[in-house]
Amino acid sequence: MIPGLDYIYQCPECGKRISIGSILSGNTFGATIYSDGKKDAPMLPNYPDLVKCSKCEAFFWLHNLRPVEEIDAWQKKSWEETNNEEYPLEASFLDLPDLLVALDKKVYRTEIEELDLRQNIWWAFNDRVRAGKEIFARPDHSAIWEDNLRKFQAMLNQEDPSDSLRIAEIHRNLSEFDKCMKKLNTIKDPDVIWVVEKIKSECMRGNSLVVKLS
Repeated sequence: MIPGLDYIYQCPECGKRISIGSILSGNTFGATIYSDGKKDAPMLPNYPDLVKCSKCEAFFWLHNLRPVEEIDAWQKKSWEETNNEEYPLEASFLDLPDLLVALDKKVYRTEIEELDLRQNIWWAFNDRVRAGKEIFARPDHSAIWEDNLRKFQAMLNQEDPSDSLRIAEIHRNLSEFDKCMKKLNTIKDPDVIWVVEKIKSECMRGNSLVVKLS
């Protein structure tokens, strides 16, 4: 992986600066792929879009803003000397509690933003399973999780192969195994048949939890 520039953004509410990295080139060697579509690729990292200001706690989408600066590795090394201040905190993905607050506040303005937020909530619940924990940290999380999944699923495109996989996987997560199998049987894309077969095998086992595919 070859790192690219750091982009510096300002919180639209209070002006606090935040940085986000980029890459010039990367690869998927050593990547782990999960049944919910999440991919962990050490050599091809993802960067957050929805972030929370560390000062005023406002939520904002980076794609709606223009970076105020672009910093290369040499400039980054001399930042504190040149600017007489600490380098802006790196943007990080929101944790589950913050994602749920963002959903409650309806911080999204477009369907794409809502889809992104709801998918990240799905992944955040599944991250607990990936970490070997119970999927719900609190009793009320079960209802919140299901409501988010059903609304997210309803927004997906039934005709799109990638969305069809997510629709089927959501059925499996909800223990709707017959519906999952029925949806999987409509997917004919040869590039994802191996995924279809693995999810089918989890259905037949009666497993509703996220699983590692590769």
